[in-house]
Formats: sequence, C-alpha cells, structure tokens
Amino acid sequence: MGRKSIAILLVALLLIISTAILAFAVFSFPPDSVTNSEDSQTVMKGLAFIENVLPIDTTQYNITLEKPVPSMNLNETYEERYSLQCEKSTLMATCHYQNNTLQFCFISVRNGSVILKNSYNNTIDAALGFLIRYQNYTNIDSTELTTMLQNIDSLEDKVLTSGNLSLTIKSGEFPQGTKTTSFSWRYVLNDCEYTGLSLGFDNGTFAGFSDT
Repeated sequence: MGRKSIAILLVALLLIISTAILAFAVFSFPPDSVTNSEDSQTVMKGLAFIENVLPIDTTQYNITLEKPVPSMNLNETYEERYSLQCEKSTLMATCHYQNNTLQFCFISVRNGSVILKNSYNNTIDAALGFLIRYQNYTNIDSTELTTMLQNIDSLEDKVLTSGNLSLTIKSGEFPQGTKTTSFSWRYVLNDCEYTGLSLGFDNGTFAGFSDT
C-alpha cells in the first residue's frame, strides 16, 4: 500500500473517531434547552394556579414570568412572580412556596383594574367561587369552609365557630377609598389555633390568599 493510500486511510479513520466522539457527547450531555424546559415546567406551577384558581380572565393578558425559581432546591422558600399585561390592565401576581407547597398568592394592581372571568353579586359569592375552584384544583375538601360562608348574611366584623373550625371576618378601608374584606378559617383545638386558609378582597375583587 502506497503512502498516499495510507494517508487517506488515516484521515478517514480520524473522521470516524471524531464523529463517534461528537455523537457520544450529544447524547450523553443534553443541550441547555432541555434543562431549561424542565425548569420551565417546574415554575409553570404558579401559572397553572393563576389560570385555574384565581378569578382573573387570563385570556385577556400577556403573562410573563418575572422572577423564576432561583435554584432547583425546592425544599427552600422561593417565589414566582408573574406580570400580567394588557391595554386596560397591568397586574403582578406573586406566588410564595415553602417545601414546594404554595403558601400564599396575592395580586397587585399596577394599572387599571382586574379583568375577571365572571362577575359576582357580592364579596361572599366571590369567596365561594374561589373556594370551589381551589377545591377542584387541589382535591382538598372545602365543604366545611363553604358551608360556614353560605350562612353569612353580612360582612360585619365577627367570629363564627362550627365544631373545631372558626371563621373570622374583618372589614376595613385601606387605602382610603378601598374597602377591604378578609375571611380567615382556622382549626382550633384546646384553645390553640392551627393551620387554616385566609382570603382577602379589595372592593369585592380577589386580592390574595394564604394556606398555612
């Protein structure tokens, strides 16, 4: 075999080896887009809550993730912050997590007002609507909470009890011109309050919730 033939053979062999190494690298180490996609699926958890539980008509908004999960250690406290924008309204939705469980979510109105999926006759109906959607989303039975709410005939400050469950209703005005209403359910045992759920409304429109 001549030197020319040997050189051609060596070049071909090098090309085969290089191709094999490249193929191994591609399949063994996925591109960054795969990891980013997985991360996006994780942070979209907040978006799913906004779309399925909150009364906002998300079809009217352009939604952008402003503050994603800082790390993939989901046992830590972290926030997801979403900007919702359209011509008539600008909102900021903040979802706070602990141990990968949503603890609270609140809405900040930056411009205009919240565009709702449905209109409600009053704040009590708006709270009932939230509880029903929250139950459907989490599969957590909220029957006791909704039953207590259905028995309310006014939004005067009061504390109601049913078994070991208490409901505290508070109304106020802050800032000036904004009527605030809060519903807070707590489980009580031996005069000690335990975990519960709270809802807040501004002028009858959802403002925030916590589940701790």
